[in-house]
Amino acid sequence: MPTTPNPTENQKPRLSDYQLDNWLNELKKQDPDIVEKIEKALQETSKSEIPGETNIFRAYELTPFHKVKVVILGNDPYPDKGAADGLAFSYSNGQPARNKAIKKILSSVNRQFKGNRTDYTLDDWADQGVLLLNTSLTFPLEPLSRKRTEHRKHWKPLIDATLTSLLLSGKTVVFLIWGRKAENVFKRISKNIPISNNIKIIISAHPTAGSSSFRNSNCFEQANVFLAAHKETKIDWLGP
Repeated sequence: MPTTPNPTENQKPRLSDYQLDNWLNELKKQDPDIVEKIEKALQETSKSEIPGETNIFRAYELTPFHKVKVVILGNDPYPDKGAADGLAFSYSNGQPARNKAIKKILSSVNRQFKGNRTDYTLDDWADQGVLLLNTSLTFPLEPLSRKRTEHRKHWKPLIDATLTSLLLSGKTVVFLIWGRKAENVFKRISKNIPISNNIKIIISAHPTAGSSSFRNSNCFEQANVFLAAHKETKIDWLGP
């Protein structure tokens, strides 16, 4: 389970406050300086940033490298304070607004599997091996475009090493890439990597875009078909 950083007043958390050894062992194979780069990113992001220091690495803590079967890559954490919980698209602040991505996502899941999921938190997906990742792990409380770009820049080394490690791992992994920013990041990283038969990539519009690209992708069903074909356990997208 994730640890809870407990820095003293005015002291920012350090990487050692989090349970990331499983990931760091793999990431260092791609970037020997990754620990220093992540530490710098952690220090550059304010303690008051979304999703809060306790949750910054929650996606990595809940889904260790060896468990990853699906990667969902989005853009930024929800800008609503108290809603973002460290898992991309998971919503932890009661009833989300109609235009929130999670509502579109669950609508798609329920349609594809003829269910009625209403739980907006996605811990159960993470526990099953779905790495819920954004291109930036933090979001500024004052969402000026410049600051948003700076945050994405801070986390670039980690996101690059994460995706590269998984693409080269030989593991069976499905990548669900949602939105233009996520697509650009993924294509930049993967363009020089030979894609093995164990990898499936499904690129679509962001869930909030209102595009048929996401609605018609049947990405969750496609992911399960691919996992089953490679003798991996399917994801229970509807949840308990």
